[in-house]
Amino acid sequence: MTMVTVEIDREVITQAAQMVRYWNADEVLNRINMSEGFTLAALFDALHEHDIAEYIIREVWEGESDGDRDPLPWANGHGSRLSWDEYRERADDLSHNEGDERFWFAPRSAWEDEPDVIEYYAREDAERVADTRRARTGH
Repeated sequence: MTMVTVEIDREVITQAAQMVRYWNADEVLNRINMSEGFTLAALFDALHEHDIAEYIIREVWEGESDGDRDPLPWANGHGSRLSWDEYRERADDLSHNEGDERFWFAPRSAWEDEPDVIEYYAREDAERVADTRRARTGH
C-alpha cells in the first residue's frame, strides 16, 4: 500500500464530518454496502475523526437488511460475538465489562461463512421450530 500525505485544512475536515452526521441509515448511508462503509470510515479514522468513523459503520449496518448484514455485530477482545438483541438484553450486565471483556460494535463485511454465524442461524431456526410447535400444541 502506498502512503500519501496531503495537507487538509482542519476546518474542511470538520465541515465534512458535520455533513456526514446529517446522513443516516434511512437516507444516504443505506446506499452503500459494508465494504464501502469501512472504506469511508477508514478515511475519517485517518483524519482523526474516530467518532464519525464509528457513526458511519453503525449507520451503514443499520441501513442494510437483516439478511445482508452481520447478525452478530457486537464483539469483545476474546472473539465472542452477540446479536443486536442479545446485546440489548444483557446491556446492563455488559456495561461493567472492561478490557477484553468489553463488547464493541464491530460488524464484519464478510461474515456469511463464519462458524459463529452458522451456529447463530441454526439456533434461531431451532427456536422458530420450537415456537411453532408450542403454538400448535399449546405447550
